[in-house]
Amino acid sequence: MKIKLSNVNSLTVARYAAGISIDFIGFSLRSQDEQSLTPREVSEILTWIEGPKVVLEIDENHVYDIAEFQKMFDPYAFEIITDKEQQKFWTRFKETILTPNDGIFLNIEQGENLRNLENFDGVNILAPQERETGILNFEAFDSFIEELRTVDQ
Repeated sequence: MKIKLSNVNSLTVARYAAGISIDFIGFSLRSQDEQSLTPREVSEILTWIEGPKVVLEIDENHVYDIAEFQKMFDPYAFEIITDKEQQKFWTRFKETILTPNDGIFLNIEQGENLRNLENFDGVNILAPQERETGILNFEAFDSFIEELRTVDQ
């Protein structure tokens, strides 16, 4: 099962995700998102991590910036998050598509029942958020990731 960690907004969380081999990390560049980063902040974080594929989470206000973001970050994909239920993805070689080539991902939260995951290729979970820079307890999140990986076996 592939795992996408969404709304990553700190170096601590990005390095953690790389360290535990998360498949995809998403950085929000959305206009109305409290957890959103600036392009400069995303660039700074990306210099310190290696491994996960990068997904830029944007809104309809940034659709016209895709070409510029592609040059800046060379992301694996863009996730266009709208008010509508269905997210759309954009990859380098395709038009806007409903899901990335990696399959259908289910949005889940910690503590949610994990029994119905067999119909999905991956899961999308929200990243834990720091209250202070560099201070974050990953114990509960580690248990959740371990449970996800156990369900997949």
